[in-house]
Amino acid sequence: MVFIRFVLLFFCNSLLLLEAHVFISPLSKINHSRVRRQPSSTVSTVVQPATINSSYQWFNVQVSGVSSPNEDNWIGLFTLADNETEINATSHAPVKFQYLNVDTGYLTSGNAQLDFYAINMRHDYMFGFFTGGLDSPVLMSTSERIVNLNPNQPLQGHLALTLEIDKIVLQWVTKNTTDPLVRWGTESRNYQYTKQANNSKYTVNDMCGSPANDYGWMDPGTIHTVTMDNLSPSTRYYYQFGSNTWGWSDEFTFKSPPVTGPDTPVRIITYGDLGHGVPDNTLQIKKLEQASLNTTKNVYSEINETELIVHIGDLSYAVGFSAQWDEYYNEVEKLAANSPYMVCAGNHEADWPNTTSYFQSKDSGGECNIPYIYRNQMPRVSPVKPWYGFDFGCVHFVIMNSEDNFTMGTEQYRFLVQHLASVNRTATPWLVFTGHRPMYVDSTSIEEPYGMQPIAKLLRNNLEDLLIQYNVSLALWGHHHTYQRTCKVYRSQCTDNGITHVIIGMAGRPLLQDFEPNRPSYFEYLDDQHYGYTRLQANSTTLTLQYIRNDDLQVHDEVVLSTTTMNSGVAKESTSLLVLFIIVLLSVFALI
Repeated sequence: MVFIRFVLLFFCNSLLLLEAHVFISPLSKINHSRVRRQPSSTVSTVVQPATINSSYQWFNVQVSGVSSPNEDNWIGLFTLADNETEINATSHAPVKFQYLNVDTGYLTSGNAQLDFYAINMRHDYMFGFFTGGLDSPVLMSTSERIVNLNPNQPLQGHLALTLEIDKIVLQWVTKNTTDPLVRWGTESRNYQYTKQANNSKYTVNDMCGSPANDYGWMDPGTIHTVTMDNLSPSTRYYYQFGSNTWGWSDEFTFKSPPVTGPDTPVRIITYGDLGHGVPDNTLQIKKLEQASLNTTKNVYSEINETELIVHIGDLSYAVGFSAQWDEYYNEVEKLAANSPYMVCAGNHEADWPNTTSYFQSKDSGGECNIPYIYRNQMPRVSPVKPWYGFDFGCVHFVIMNSEDNFTMGTEQYRFLVQHLASVNRTATPWLVFTGHRPMYVDSTSIEEPYGMQPIAKLLRNNLEDLLIQYNVSLALWGHHHTYQRTCKVYRSQCTDNGITHVIIGMAGRPLLQDFEPNRPSYFEYLDDQHYGYTRLQANSTTLTLQYIRNDDLQVHDEVVLSTTTMNSGVAKESTSLLVLFIIVLLSVFALI
């Protein structure tokens, strides 16, 4: 009996882990291949207002005249391409949908009212009413076309650092603006400089598989990229982006990058696995992802004191439904347009079979890093080599790509060796190493080849000695949707010569609750019950990382590192001992 209960408990925990970690979009549950059109003469779908002319808008949707209301009846919001006059639910997934029984009177009256929150996605909209549930959808009624009065409204602004402190990159999106501009200056509404942006876009043919290259596809518009230059360090700038033809964005502000040096203190926000939420609770993502709205709200409350934000993988969780990238950047714009926003790829951006991804899963939904690369202009080696490093005040960051091959001898490994060796620790006494998948993790996920533990072991076997050798101060990871902090650890043992590893994947996605029954001895703090983010502050002598929970905005864990107790390079010493042993051995052979 005890054995049976253990097996059942293990099975249930495994299902919870699968549900939380292997993200299955509710949009993918709509069986688009079985959609039928059967217009009803009695059902009416009326939407107000009839146009969209702002970055977001609430729509009131009224469905009436349903003769046999059912729990599986749903309403979907669809975008229309320029050449489309009606919903094509066979070829295109909705942006979002909702069951009509959210209106508690629907099942008895056949009438329902629902409120939908929609952002400007550069297209016209149309709502469709379906019976037959998600498995056999029948389109019974559609609304009038909702006309987009400004498809070229400049939206989704976000900033990124370059490798030069007097420059910062800005990106935003419109439908097809041909004269995109940014204007900026050191006084609000008084812009001294103007510069034209470059245009780029990706197409459905760039995608690697379904749903990204078929029913999940929506034209992403034109991505505008420009570098604001000749910036003075640590200076407040104000800016707008847009065009003289189609209008300008709201005004945003940022503090330019600081000078590199040990005497330049910094304040940085870090987190992973944010995803996005929607205020109307419609079904496009998991409801639990409302936590991401709380995270972005809470981070925004301290945005004026924040100089940099680092998001370490699994950004939008679009997984092949391209409209979700618009939702994500709409949510984070208030952060990313007011602070440089540095990112790395996670499995839900990159992984797809028969691509350069080291892990050949289908976690990206066929996107294979294409939207991520186009939408995030990081100072990477190249678009197909998305690893990089940068200085920020007294801190140097190294961003690995855990989704590309990182094993010894590979191109990424050689980059990490050369880059870590080149870091000036006098100028940047703090060296922070980040990647999406964690090197140390408390998890019962042991399945090969993609389980948490097998990949953590792979990272340790190939990179841990390297991190120790170059005295990495702190390692930050995501992927596991919890907060976890180790002691200073090396080879799974607490030691003064080790590195503190922190998993910060608790920003928005459903939490993973698969801790081992017996906590590994090298973990000092674990939390699988709360969402939040971390705040990193550093000066010439001290680096402090604080874990802030969303529910009370209090510091619930803190690690303080000091330059007087920096890692002493265990792997380097081990290598030296090996060399000494070989020399002694050769000397003995010479005497024989």
